[in-house]
Amino acid sequence: EHIEHVSDALAATATRGSMSPSAHAAVGRMCDSARRNGWTPEQFIVAVKTACYTSPAIRDLGTSSERDALLSLVVSECIKQYFSGVGQG
Repeated sequence: EHIEHVSDALAATATRGSMSPSAHAAVGRMCDSARRNGWTPEQFIVAVKTACYTSPAIRDLGTSSERDALLSLVVSECIKQYFSGVGQG
C-alpha cells in the first residue's frame, strides 16, 4: 500500500546519493505495512525492487552503476528498517 511512495522519495535520493528524509519515512511506512500484512522479508524486498525498477527516478539515472548503487542503498535501508522495527506502530 505504501510502496508507490518510494518512487516519489527516490527522486531526492537519486540526486543526493544518500537516503533523503522523505525516503527514510517512506521506507518506514512500507516496513510497517509489510509487517502488518504478514509479508515475509523476501516478499517485501521483491516488491521494493519492483517499485524501484519501475521508478522514473531510477530508470532515468545516467548509468547502470548509478542505478545499481541507488537500488542497493534503498534495499539496504529496507532490510535495516524491516528487521529493526523502525517506525513500527
